[in-house]
Amino acid sequence: MRPLLAIAVSLSFTLPAVQAAWETCGPSTSPEREIALVSLYGRPDGSPEVFRRLLLVADPGTPGQPCRLTAALTGGWQLYVTATDPAGNESCPGNTLTVAVSGPVAAPLTPVAAVRPPPLYDVAGRHLAGEPRRSGIYFRAGRRLVFVR
Repeated sequence: MRPLLAIAVSLSFTLPAVQAAWETCGPSTSPEREIALVSLYGRPDGSPEVFRRLLLVADPGTPGQPCRLTAALTGGWQLYVTATDPAGNESCPGNTLTVAVSGPVAAPLTPVAAVRPPPLYDVAGRHLAGEPRRSGIYFRAGRRLVFVR
């Protein structure tokens, strides 16, 4: 089995500057004063499942200004963005876009030996196996360490 490689996908868009018309997704003349949240929804491309929230960003910026979201994805996705005002009213979905993520497949990770800290010695020069259990002055690779418990 080949491991999957997640690729960071960056989406840039403009935050809505006007509120949606009541019970429709068309624009109105009422300006959007503040945006509290931006949500990124998605589903695998070609999947019949419902869109699910992939990312939630609080305080994304000023209405009408650019915004950027970054998500780690593998394979193909259908995505859309919504904005939510401070009262909790979520906007209509933005245009759905399809993203095909492809790239080289990463080689399997090989285990790396555990890194051990340099040895620890007490004032008398005795080697300690592990961290000290009592308060005192200890030395590690020429540095003085003081442990207070």
